[in-house]
Amino acid sequence: MAKIVGTKNIGSYTLSISEDGAVTIGGARLSEPVMFDGGQAQELLQWLSQQKNVQPEASTAAATQAIAAPVVESNEEIAQRVIRDTIAFTRERYPAGLDFENRDRFIDQVTRDPDIKPLVSQGKISRKQIMLWIEQQLGGSAPSLWKQEKKRSR
Repeated sequence: MAKIVGTKNIGSYTLSISEDGAVTIGGARLSEPVMFDGGQAQELLQWLSQQKNVQPEASTAAATQAIAAPVVESNEEIAQRVIRDTIAFTRERYPAGLDFENRDRFIDQVTRDPDIKPLVSQGKISRKQIMLWIEQQLGGSAPSLWKQEKKRSR
């Protein structure tokens, strides 16, 4: 087995490239990793470079380095990316899921995401912080969880 020379996280997927040019794509949502041997990886790279606006005027070596260079996201960036993606998906398919009365379920759904769950369980991100970020992302489309006025009766 060839030595891994670089990895990169793209969303919830991890791409690894080995010394012989083989590429492996793994992720929590894949039942098993997708593997390309060196020749297949080069063929894929050529095809991607031929597609418009995917990698304009990029050389094969530069594209290989881009795959091999790891990009490190902070815990906050990971959580905010997942929240943005989940809100966009929910708005598109299940808009009622963002209603105020469904907010707790939505927050539970976000905290169960495979990218966020370890951060919450390790104490790197709190549920309260996730609630605040969700509220900020929704931007007033529902009553604020933090600014609810109490009705006063006499």
